[in-house]
Amino acid sequence: MDKVYKLWTGGEMPRSEEMPQVEDAQFHLIQDYEPQKNGYNWLKGVALAQHEGRWVASFGQNATKSENNATEMANVRVSADDGVSWEPLKNLDDPPGDLAVSHGVFLNHGDQLWAFMGSFYGRGRPGGRVHTRAYTAVPGSVGEGAPEWQNKGVVAWDGFWPLQEPLLMENGQYIHIS
Repeated sequence: MDKVYKLWTGGEMPRSEEMPQVEDAQFHLIQDYEPQKNGYNWLKGVALAQHEGRWVASFGQNATKSENNATEMANVRVSADDGVSWEPLKNLDDPPGDLAVSHGVFLNHGDQLWAFMGSFYGRGRPGGRVHTRAYTAVPGSVGEGAPEWQNKGVVAWDGFWPLQEPLLMENGQYIHIS
Protein backbone atom coordinates (compact mmCIF):
# COMPACT_ATOMS: atom_id res chain seq x y z
CA MET A 1 0.00 0.00 0.00
CA ASP A 2 1.24 3.52 -0.82
CA LYS A 3 2.13 5.81 2.05
CA VAL A 4 0.54 9.25 2.21
CA TYR A 5 2.87 12.16 2.94
CA LYS A 6 1.62 15.53 4.03
CA LEU A 7 3.51 18.26 2.16
CA TRP A 8 1.92 21.27 3.87
CA THR A 9 1.71 21.53 7.66
CA GLY A 10 0.80 25.20 8.03
CA GLY A 11 -2.98 24.76 8.20
CA GLU A 12 -5.22 25.21 5.20
CA MET A 13 -3.25 26.18 2.08
CA PRO A 14 -4.13 29.81 1.25
CA ARG A 15 -5.40 30.72 -2.20
CA SER A 16 -2.85 32.59 -4.32
CA GLU A 17 -4.73 35.90 -4.04
CA GLU A 18 -4.69 35.55 -0.23
CA MET A 19 -0.93 35.05 0.03
CA PRO A 20 1.10 38.02 1.22
CA GLN A 21 3.21 39.73 -1.39
CA VAL A 22 6.95 40.03 -0.94
CA GLU A 23 7.80 43.71 -0.70
CA ASP A 24 10.25 45.19 -3.22
CA ALA A 25 10.34 41.93 -5.21
CA GLN A 26 11.36 42.20 -8.86
CA PHE A 27 10.88 39.76 -11.70
CA HIS A 28 13.69 39.25 -14.22
CA LEU A 29 13.64 36.71 -17.03
CA ILE A 30 16.79 34.55 -17.20
CA GLN A 31 15.96 32.58 -20.35
CA ASP A 32 13.10 32.98 -22.82
CA TYR A 33 11.13 29.95 -23.95
CA GLU A 34 11.71 30.35 -27.70
CA PRO A 35 12.25 26.89 -29.24
CA GLN A 36 11.66 28.31 -32.72
CA LYS A 37 14.70 30.61 -32.21
CA ASN A 38 17.10 28.68 -29.99
CA GLY A 39 15.88 25.08 -30.37
CA TYR A 40 15.55 24.40 -26.64
CA ASN A 41 12.21 22.70 -26.14
CA TRP A 42 12.30 22.69 -22.33
CA LEU A 43 14.12 24.24 -19.37
CA LYS A 44 13.97 23.30 -15.69
CA GLY A 45 15.84 23.16 -12.42
CA VAL A 46 17.07 26.74 -12.05
CA ALA A 47 19.84 27.31 -9.51
CA LEU A 48 20.99 30.82 -8.54
CA ALA A 49 24.06 32.04 -6.68
CA GLN A 50 25.81 35.33 -6.22
CA HIS A 51 29.56 35.06 -6.73
CA GLU A 52 32.36 37.52 -7.54
CA GLY A 53 29.82 40.37 -7.67
CA ARG A 54 27.56 38.70 -10.23
CA TRP A 55 24.53 36.43 -10.30
CA VAL A 56 25.09 32.99 -11.80
CA ALA A 57 22.14 30.90 -13.00
CA SER A 58 22.20 27.31 -14.19
CA PHE A 59 19.43 25.10 -15.55
CA GLY A 60 18.91 21.93 -17.55
CA GLN A 61 17.96 22.20 -21.22
CA ASN A 62 17.59 19.95 -24.22
CA ALA A 63 17.48 21.12 -27.81
CA THR A 64 17.31 17.86 -29.69
CA LYS A 65 15.12 15.56 -27.60
CA SER A 66 12.73 15.52 -24.68
CA GLU A 67 13.69 15.56 -21.03
CA ASN A 68 15.94 12.81 -19.60
CA ASN A 69 17.96 12.02 -22.70
CA ALA A 70 21.72 11.98 -23.13
CA THR A 71 21.54 15.24 -25.10
CA GLU A 72 20.39 17.08 -21.97
CA MET A 73 22.81 19.77 -20.79
CA ALA A 74 23.48 22.15 -17.93
CA ASN A 75 23.60 25.69 -19.25
CA VAL A 76 24.82 28.73 -17.34
CA ARG A 77 24.17 32.47 -17.65
CA VAL A 78 25.71 35.36 -15.71
CA SER A 79 24.26 38.76 -14.83
CA ALA A 80 26.30 41.80 -13.79
CA ASP A 81 23.26 44.04 -13.21
CA ASP A 82 21.22 42.10 -10.62
CA GLY A 83 19.32 40.06 -13.20
CA VAL A 84 18.15 42.86 -15.50
CA SER A 85 20.17 41.37 -18.36
CA TRP A 86 22.02 38.09 -18.83
CA GLU A 87 25.13 37.23 -20.79
CA PRO A 88 24.90 34.51 -23.49
CA LEU A 89 24.39 30.86 -22.61
CA LYS A 90 27.43 28.80 -21.80
CA ASN A 91 27.45 25.04 -21.34
CA LEU A 92 28.80 23.95 -17.96
CA ASP A 93 30.27 20.68 -19.29
CA ASP A 94 30.52 18.86 -22.60
CA PRO A 95 30.61 15.23 -21.47
CA PRO A 96 31.52 12.37 -23.81
CA GLY A 97 29.27 9.64 -25.20
CA ASP A 98 25.82 9.17 -23.72
CA LEU A 99 26.60 10.96 -20.43
CA ALA A 100 24.21 13.82 -19.68
CA VAL A 101 24.92 16.57 -17.15
CA SER A 102 21.70 18.39 -16.29
CA HIS A 103 20.36 20.75 -13.62
CA GLY A 104 21.55 20.89 -10.03
CA VAL A 105 22.47 23.30 -7.25
CA PHE A 106 25.17 25.80 -6.29
CA LEU A 107 27.10 26.18 -3.05
CA ASN A 108 29.22 29.22 -2.18
CA HIS A 109 31.90 27.93 0.17
CA GLY A 110 34.52 30.47 1.15
CA ASP A 111 35.77 32.04 -2.06
CA GLN A 112 34.75 29.02 -4.15
CA LEU A 113 31.56 28.49 -6.14
CA TRP A 114 30.60 24.82 -6.40
CA ALA A 115 28.04 23.29 -8.74
CA PHE A 116 26.54 19.89 -7.94
CA MET A 117 24.74 18.64 -11.04
CA GLY A 118 22.39 15.71 -11.57
CA SER A 119 23.80 13.40 -14.23
CA PHE A 120 22.93 10.14 -15.94
CA TYR A 121 23.74 7.88 -18.87
CA GLY A 122 21.32 7.41 -21.76
CA ARG A 123 17.91 8.07 -20.32
CA GLY A 124 17.50 9.34 -16.77
CA ARG A 125 15.03 6.63 -15.82
CA PRO A 126 15.92 3.68 -13.56
CA GLY A 127 18.88 1.92 -15.10
CA GLY A 128 20.33 5.21 -16.34
CA ARG A 129 22.92 5.26 -13.54
CA VAL A 130 21.72 8.56 -12.05
CA HIS A 131 24.41 10.32 -10.01
CA THR A 132 25.79 13.74 -8.99
CA ARG A 133 28.89 15.40 -10.41
CA ALA A 134 30.72 18.32 -8.80
CA TYR A 135 32.33 21.31 -10.49
CA THR A 136 34.12 24.40 -9.20
CA ALA A 137 34.23 27.76 -10.93
CA VAL A 138 37.74 28.83 -11.87
CA PRO A 139 38.57 31.76 -9.56
CA GLY A 140 38.03 35.11 -11.31
CA SER A 141 36.10 33.63 -14.26
CA VAL A 142 32.63 34.50 -12.92
CA GLY A 143 33.69 38.10 -12.25
CA GLU A 144 34.78 38.31 -15.87
CA GLY A 145 31.35 37.07 -16.98
CA ALA A 146 32.61 33.85 -18.57
CA PRO A 147 32.71 31.15 -15.91
CA GLU A 148 35.06 28.27 -16.55
CA TRP A 149 34.35 25.08 -14.64
CA GLN A 150 36.70 22.44 -13.29
CA ASN A 151 35.16 18.96 -13.28
CA LYS A 152 35.69 17.31 -9.87
CA GLY A 153 34.01 14.06 -10.93
CA VAL A 154 31.27 11.94 -9.40
CA VAL A 155 30.51 12.74 -5.76
CA ALA A 156 27.36 10.63 -5.23
CA TRP A 157 25.95 7.53 -6.96
CA ASP A 158 22.86 5.40 -6.46
CA GLY A 159 20.29 7.78 -7.93
CA PHE A 160 21.28 10.88 -5.94
CA TRP A 161 20.12 14.09 -7.66
CA PRO A 162 20.70 17.34 -5.70
CA LEU A 163 17.61 19.49 -5.31
CA GLN A 164 18.79 22.03 -2.75
CA GLU A 165 22.03 23.64 -1.65
CA PRO A 166 24.03 21.35 0.66
CA LEU A 167 23.43 22.11 4.33
CA LEU A 168 26.18 22.39 6.92
CA MET A 169 25.81 19.65 9.54
CA GLU A 170 26.38 20.03 13.28
CA ASN A 171 29.84 18.45 12.94
CA GLY A 172 30.95 21.26 10.61
CA GLN A 173 30.90 19.11 7.47
CA TYR A 174 28.54 19.13 4.51
CA ILE A 175 28.61 15.39 4.02
CA HIS A 176 30.20 12.51 5.82
CA ILE A 177 31.01 9.19 4.23
CA SER A 178 32.27 6.50 6.57
